[in-house]
Amino acid sequence: MTILLTLLLLGLTVGSMYALFAVSFGLIYNVTHIFHFAHGAVISAGGYLVYVLVQLLGWPVWLGIAAAIPFAALLGAAIELFFYRPLRRRNAPHVAFFLTSVGILTVAEGLFGVIFGPGVLSLKFLPLAAIHIGDVSVTTANLSMLSAWVFIALVVVFLLATRSGRFMRAVADTPEVAKSTGIDLEGTYIWSFLLGSALTVPAMLMYAWYQGLTPAAGLSTILISSAAVIIGGRTGVLAGAIAALGLGILQAVAIVFLPSGWQDAVVFSVLFFVIALRPNGVFGLAFRW
Repeated sequence: MTILLTLLLLGLTVGSMYALFAVSFGLIYNVTHIFHFAHGAVISAGGYLVYVLVQLLGWPVWLGIAAAIPFAALLGAAIELFFYRPLRRRNAPHVAFFLTSVGILTVAEGLFGVIFGPGVLSLKFLPLAAIHIGDVSVTTANLSMLSAWVFIALVVVFLLATRSGRFMRAVADTPEVAKSTGIDLEGTYIWSFLLGSALTVPAMLMYAWYQGLTPAAGLSTILISSAAVIIGGRTGVLAGAIAALGLGILQAVAIVFLPSGWQDAVVFSVLFFVIALRPNGVFGLAFRW
């Protein structure tokens, strides 16, 4: 029973981190309809920047994080401006956006490997300590992941209560109707990239605190987050967040029955099952942002 409770708590915390990654990816995917695989490059870039500023240059932790958030936001917006927007203006097919996105991630992963090496870099400025709750043990990194829901709540408030958020929801639901009412589609796309990319920094810090930084971290996180968004359904960020939480719990519990190397296989088995039975996602139209 203790082992099961430990795994459930582990799944809950890791799933919360996945939920923030899913929200950051889903904001861009839902609004622009671009399968933004290059989001993984932004995720890794923000994590490595914090590592360089804080661990190598000795900046205060809060200042390194404060610098990384606008950096990630602007990097995501730059990908939209210099790569996706020219493709959109040329009416390029969806596969062109996807291949461009994969290319950006591949090049970025290679650059990170050359600059920082292929090994795991730990964030020594974030102490990893065990915390005991009765017979169940978790780490400080795991508990930090629960803060993901604070960021998710702030995103939902932004989408529901601000003018830019309402524009993003309108464009995500019916872009042509939104355009006919005078909403600036290109400006709304930029907003989605800025916000979605900024959210990668706190999510990546949770991931790096837990598992360390590697050049492949962006690919690993984008695979899970994109799967969660598809499983939840393109009806808003909450569907993907809840699906991601469920995937985290499922991965943790699966360790009891399967080797640890099968965790990602479990995620994509669920993805294939959902696509076959509910192509519009598990939640369908149950969640509207």
